[in-house]
Amino acid sequence: MEFLKAVIIDDEELSRKNVEKLLDTFCPDVQVKAQFDSSLSAVEFLRVTDIDVLFLDISMPIVNGFEFLEALPFERTFEVIFVTAYDEYVLKALRAGAVDYILKPISVKELQEAVSKVKVKRRTKNDSVLSRKLSVSHSKGVSIVDYDNILYFEVNDDLTTIHLINSQKVYVSKSLKDFQSVLDGSFYRIHKSYLINLAHIQGYTQQEGGQAILKNNVKLPISRRTMGEFVETLKNFVKTV
Repeated sequence: MEFLKAVIIDDEELSRKNVEKLLDTFCPDVQVKAQFDSSLSAVEFLRVTDIDVLFLDISMPIVNGFEFLEALPFERTFEVIFVTAYDEYVLKALRAGAVDYILKPISVKELQEAVSKVKVKRRTKNDSVLSRKLSVSHSKGVSIVDYDNILYFEVNDDLTTIHLINSQKVYVSKSLKDFQSVLDGSFYRIHKSYLINLAHIQGYTQQEGGQAILKNNVKLPISRRTMGEFVETLKNFVKTV
């Protein structure tokens, strides 16, 4: 069973207890880790605790639910389900990135559907993270490499060397076309022998026939026929001032 770690913020004690009881009874895969009677009192807990979903009231003294989310002093990694007695904030809740909006008194069906939405969204995020990894088979077994750790690919005959940002290398009996067919648009083939990770581009020069400058001061040749397309691709990949 996939468990979700949750926190409840509501200034009314009865409302907090009701949400917890409904979750315990009808959504046993949700584990309530803490409850708070104000958003301000929850900030430090949320800063240091990894949770999956926050059940958040809107109308609260001092700082309401929307103000709380806007003022968070750290990046929000959890999903939000608003639980409120007012129905006029639905659009604002969606704009705030909430997964769902439940009106009091709480419908069990709506609560279960909201929890299901959180699971789907978390699963999608995890799948996205996993899709940013490359599994490569070689003579010693299999290596799983994060895209972000790949600096560039270099091919010599039938052997491709994967150069990593920590200077390590992985040798694979594959062509660059094999890698191009599975990698995303953050990788670009600048030369018949080189496929680079644009996430690590530091610049380029059109001198000496054209060179791409990568992290670790790695300089690789850009073929003449590729230079124009490479420059245009780079314009779409990075912001220009």
